[in-house]
Amino acid sequence: MKSIASGINRSILLFCMICLLSVFTASKSIADSYIDDSYIVPIEKPAQPPSESKKIKLAELVQRLEAANPWSVERVSEALGGVNLTLTYSNHAIFSYTANNLVYGDNLLIDQVEFRLSIKKDKMFRLILDINENSKCITFDNLKKMYPDRHKSPYGDSEDGVFYYYTKRSWGGILFGFEDERPDCLGNIVFIPEGEE
Repeated sequence: MKSIASGINRSILLFCMICLLSVFTASKSIADSYIDDSYIVPIEKPAQPPSESKKIKLAELVQRLEAANPWSVERVSEALGGVNLTLTYSNHAIFSYTANNLVYGDNLLIDQVEFRLSIKKDKMFRLILDINENSKCITFDNLKKMYPDRHKSPYGDSEDGVFYYYTKRSWGGILFGFEDERPDCLGNIVFIPEGEE
């Protein structure tokens, strides 16, 4: 009798477990049918230079950008370390793409990069790097060591309060700007292709 009762109890227990599993599976299926995938929005992380690019010096960053010639949004973005360049302005002549607050280590902080693309010629018109005042100060003497061929540019003593020095390249040239507010330290760099001066 005990063995018969034990067998009955096991059968009842097994039946109950099967019933519970069936109810759980049905409930999950019903719940899934009410999920609307159109309301699921992926969360995107803000673009920033990858870790291997965070401790480079300004001269290396300039070399990377020079090597991106012929310039495009994709090639400039890659040279900056995978930074997302966003279209922020356009008119009949140019598209302007920007990236803000780039950090390449304690000594190099970039407030903004602006890449201006000529609409008609489909090539770079300007590439501008605005250096944060908290970056390590690059003096005129530092600049002379990095670029011995620099000379005073026709943009010197400009109306916007920036004094520029110019270094010639086969593709055009690079302007190095020293601002009136911080005359002893490099304030910005401008890449200008040949024919766009």
